[in-house]
Amino acid sequence: RGVVAAFVADRLHVDHRDLTPQAVAWTMLAVSLAAYEHWLADGSVSLPAALGDAFDLLASGLADLEIGVSESGSRRRR
Repeated sequence: RGVVAAFVADRLHVDHRDLTPQAVAWTMLAVSLAAYEHWLADGSVSLPAALGDAFDLLASGLADLEIGVSESGSRRRR
């Protein structure tokens, strides 16, 4: 989580402890765990495929993340 939060914070020019980097980091962890659990439960699914499918679900929601960040690190509403 720390590496992801630091990466997001650097891209958005905010502190890694701000809301947006932390929310993204926790989201990535949750998606990874969901994909892992799916892979464990279904022997016909490869782990890379499960991870790819899970992260694809989030792609459009995170794509416009860099549009604007408030002082608290949360996205500005448009």
